[in-house]
Amino acid sequence: MKRYSVIIGIVVSLLISIFYSSSHCAETKAKPAEKAESSKASPKTTTGPPRPDLIVERIWLDNQCRINFQIKNNGAGPIPDDKHRLGKLRLFIGSREVDYSLSQAFEGRQAVDPGGALKRPGGVVSFNTGERLETQRLVRVWVDNTEQIPESDDGNNTGRESLIPSCIPPVSAQQEPGGQSGVAGPSAATMAADVSSKPGITAQSRVSMPLPSLAITSFYIHRCVPPGTMSMSVSKTDPPQQDWFTTDLGEPICLSWVIEGCRIGEVTARLATGTGSPFSTNPGTRTDLGQECFRISNQERGTAIRSGVYTLTASGGAPSASASKSYELVVRRPVLKLLDPVIAEVSKDPATVRTFGRSYTLTFSVQNIGDLDFARHSIGIDCRIDYDSPVDLSEGEIIYRREHFSSSYQSNPVRIRKRQQVALGDMRITIPVVAGSEIGYPAGFPNISGRFRGGRCNISAACEGCEYTSNPVFEWNQ
Repeated sequence: MKRYSVIIGIVVSLLISIFYSSSHCAETKAKPAEKAESSKASPKTTTGPPRPDLIVERIWLDNQCRINFQIKNNGAGPIPDDKHRLGKLRLFIGSREVDYSLSQAFEGRQAVDPGGALKRPGGVVSFNTGERLETQRLVRVWVDNTEQIPESDDGNNTGRESLIPSCIPPVSAQQEPGGQSGVAGPSAATMAADVSSKPGITAQSRVSMPLPSLAITSFYIHRCVPPGTMSMSVSKTDPPQQDWFTTDLGEPICLSWVIEGCRIGEVTARLATGTGSPFSTNPGTRTDLGQECFRISNQERGTAIRSGVYTLTASGGAPSASASKSYELVVRRPVLKLLDPVIAEVSKDPATVRTFGRSYTLTFSVQNIGDLDFARHSIGIDCRIDYDSPVDLSEGEIIYRREHFSSSYQSNPVRIRKRQQVALGDMRITIPVVAGSEIGYPAGFPNISGRFRGGRCNISAACEGCEYTSNPVFEWNQ
């Protein structure tokens, strides 16, 4: 009996062991399914410390037309000290760029945020750049342009404003150039509301509401490679500081410009060369800058022929907005000055003179008084020859009347360097004769020759853009 009890106990233990083993396996298989379902019910999220978010709140001019801007840490997190030391800011004034550091002086310019107001969430700093505007410009501010500060949003670091330097008295307390003031924490919102309500800071001054305006931020002339030239380089540089460009006659030139504005639809452009009437030209390629602002760039090619002031005028919008900018082109060129001819009578033989009239040779020379060599061209000389022609007799005296005729001469091709004088050749002229009978002498009286008195000559050549000067009337009194 005792033996049977032992056997029954063993069987019962085995059954209990099998039951618990099966239950455990079932639970183990059920848990992954439960986890997968839970995963489907709520998406996966990443958590971490809050980050800063730098934005450009405002850009404006003070009462001395100096550019000011305001930056805010709009994020929930602080800026670490090491990242704040690396932070930079770039100011765009038209096409000109000025860089600043947040924490320390940079290239001789004061720091934007030396007190570290932006390190704290909600911190605000206002900065007077000291950059003074003389004409209307599109001004842009890009904070953390080197992307050294990790932010919650890297796509809102820029602001732009079209500023017109009217120098109306703005905020009562002006900052010194390059100066800043910082506010942190809850008072930042109070400061923003307070400043925006002060005189000179209107709703139109905010970055989000640019003025309807138009400005030519860059217009200049430079040398460029003509189309079809096998060259990968164009001698185009950044816009020069001076407002003129000097080049040689016949050189290829380019007129480059940038037009910027806000809230303007179609823009038209007209170009005046200074020597002719303005003509319409293609404004260029338009690029959207966001916030209803744009940039238009273009380049017109041409050849340097004449010096003059080029003026670009852009207009558009309703009511109309317009802007103009001028640039001077100075063209070095040869200037040929015709000198007085050397005159010599060919023959004084009385028989020859009575038959054919008096003949002379005029030997011409020319001098290049310009600042560029004269290329190899043939030079034409056109003269008006003055002479006294016998017309009547009065008490045995011949009465003369001033007459003239034209004579031309074409030289061989000649090259004339700067300040050089060269001889062009000889022109031969013959003064007409008059029969004695025509003025009252008896029949058979010898012919009477007119008297050479001088003349005036001009020169020309197949050289577009070359200049020519002629001397006053030359005289011959022998």
